Amino acid sequence: MATKSSQTYSVTPDKFNDKEYLQDLKEAFREKIKQEGGTDIKITLKQIGKKTEIKVDNPIEDAGSKDAFRLASTPKQFYLRFGYLLQYVHENVTPRIKIGDTHSDNPQMFNIDFNTWENYMYSLPNQISLDPRVCLVRNSNFYSGNPNKNTQVFQELPYFRAVDNSKEDSNANVAYTMNIYLNFDFILECLKTDDKGDVSVFEFLSSICTGLNKALGGINNLEPVIDESTNTLSIIDTTPIPGITSSDTSNYLLQVYGYDKTNQNYISNFVRNVDLKTAITPEFATMITIGATAGGYVKGTEATAFSKWNVGLTDRFKEEFTPGNENSVQKSGTDNEAEVNYAAEFASQKGYVTRYGLTGLSGAFKLNTDAIERNLSVVTEYYKYILAKEAKDQPTAGGTIGFIPFKLNLTLDGISGIKIYNKLSVNTEFLPKVYGKTVDLIVTGVSHNLSNNDWTTQIETTLIPKTGKQSTAVILPEVIQQSVENAGEPKTISSCNELPPSEGLSSSVKGLIKASTTKDSTLVQAIVDNLEGGYYHPVHAYNSDTKKLKESFSDYKNSGETLYGIDRYAGNTEGLRQGPKNDTGVEFWEAVDAISGYGKYKFTARSKPTGKWDINAKPLLKDGWDWKYMPKKSDKGYDTLQKNLQKYITSQYNSFFKSYFGNHPVGKLVESDGRLKFMYYRATWNGRGFFQKYANNLKDKYDSGIKDINKLICADLTYRYNTKKGNFKKGVSKLDYMMDYEKPNS
Repeated sequence: MATKSSQTYSVTPDKFNDKEYLQDLKEAFREKIKQEGGTDIKITLKQIGKKTEIKVDNPIEDAGSKDAFRLASTPKQFYLRFGYLLQYVHENVTPRIKIGDTHSDNPQMFNIDFNTWENYMYSLPNQISLDPRVCLVRNSNFYSGNPNKNTQVFQELPYFRAVDNSKEDSNANVAYTMNIYLNFDFILECLKTDDKGDVSVFEFLSSICTGLNKALGGINNLEPVIDESTNTLSIIDTTPIPGITSSDTSNYLLQVYGYDKTNQNYISNFVRNVDLKTAITPEFATMITIGATAGGYVKGTEATAFSKWNVGLTDRFKEEFTPGNENSVQKSGTDNEAEVNYAAEFASQKGYVTRYGLTGLSGAFKLNTDAIERNLSVVTEYYKYILAKEAKDQPTAGGTIGFIPFKLNLTLDGISGIKIYNKLSVNTEFLPKVYGKTVDLIVTGVSHNLSNNDWTTQIETTLIPKTGKQSTAVILPEVIQQSVENAGEPKTISSCNELPPSEGLSSSVKGLIKASTTKDSTLVQAIVDNLEGGYYHPVHAYNSDTKKLKESFSDYKNSGETLYGIDRYAGNTEGLRQGPKNDTGVEFWEAVDAISGYGKYKFTARSKPTGKWDINAKPLLKDGWDWKYMPKKSDKGYDTLQKNLQKYITSQYNSFFKSYFGNHPVGKLVESDGRLKFMYYRATWNGRGFFQKYANNLKDKYDSGIKDINKLICADLTYRYNTKKGNFKKGVSKLDYMMDYEKPNS
């Protein structure tokens, strides 16, 4: 791209020790040498420091404050607004036609439309970029499971979704194409040269659109299109947009075949030839059949456009399809896998950081390649699912697949004014009735022929789902919210044999807890090492700069200091906030205070939840434990900490056991079998109420005649799973994984 001007960087003495600043100058200086035909020589920071001035070309120095930004990752990622990139190409790259001596009087070879607020694309309520290596966008109302407060994504950027821009705009499926921010590295990747070293602007923009379509979840079909009548290149989304795509306002109806009568007027036609082609590949034929029979969604496909075309039709030999893998078949009473994965791995607070494809949101965070690839897979599949699901309830809605490979070509008497992407209003009575109700004819090619004093016009058209209000499914924010809230593992199971596989545990702990593993300290340590987490203090939840509670810690608002899953404030483990003093709980937290670095805050930590913490009076301490810190044997006071932990948990267990098992015979089984004892030590962590429920259920099973240990374990796990919610269900699968027992056949 052409360079407009130069920018000067001055190195003052106070910058000589700024390593990052000098490194940036080093790279700029090296690049300048290359541009001037020199060789890439080694330049040390010391040499750079001696320079007082270096000139570096900056082609976008005139960009507005909202046109470019830097993501403070490691390494830094730079982004440029799509609208500004198009404006830059238009003003600095597009060749001009010389008609005068003044540069400004010479018009560009073609125009580029970079209007920010009049270029629209299809959008879903929770849509964000799934790949920061390609782009980033803003979303001011991302639903992540909290019905009282939505998450704000890149709030500093200009509006991407129309509903964020104006409260009066109720269209939840519209976004502004020009306010997508493109990664600099991605832009460079799209600048591909041909054999002669030339770069095609059209191919450059096509490559960008292809990358955006994938990074935004596969629901868009962005592409560059040139309007020949205005000589303007625009970026359009061929996915129909509900309420935005133009409705049928034409005042003509092209009579393709024969004659027609309107009132007292007889209508003839000037169509010379009709060529209807229906060349369908096996792949598309399969998708059409799936769309007609299975309602539009099978894992890995999105056939809603075809299902709407074939509305009312059923293949009597293949009425329903299921996925090829038996494990992918949705069981009765369960949520769809695509919905479950989206809710658990992307939309929930669990995926708060990785949802953006990052390793963190502060410090030396990096782009997380694994998270990016996972998000692309999970979210793209979910979009297919939710569009197909909602389209079932919207009989006139189509899909997002794009052009269906059916073509209608017409040869007419010579006519002008028809342009590519115009909708052609045709009397479709010669086609099956359903065609005129569910599809539109879109012009994809126009050519003219002059010969023997005769002018003919050839028009190529293709069929797409109807636009306007009869278009892609309307997806309101409430649809995504309900989907996230309702998604999850099976609501109930009938046996421990139906427990989902455990996640996150090492293979070395599979079957670790045996019948003979009855030692209290061993059971407690197994829970601490495998089922519980590290340290958390209210100071970790606050931003050190703004002093405000971080969005990612909103769920901790009513919590307090925590270690090994033991809550100081919320669990009242010391008994000092209310009720009688718990000596073993006090000893445990005294041991934590002695080595955590936050002992000076102990009195406030006993009485204040996270949301009431005064970060100004009691800020983050440099010598304090970090969030999720797990105490090490090398820590001074570690042995005392573990000793006091054992005393606290064992005293709680004994108290609960005496209250809820008493002299019941099943209590003797719990004490004598390490696996049952392990489960009730785990129940101790859950709290008195849970311990009581689980104990009562186990007593009932025993009284009903179940005496076999394996069957009692299975019945207990089944009950726990069915009475827990959300991610807590996964903890039951971990118990199952860690215990060495034989699952009953029924």
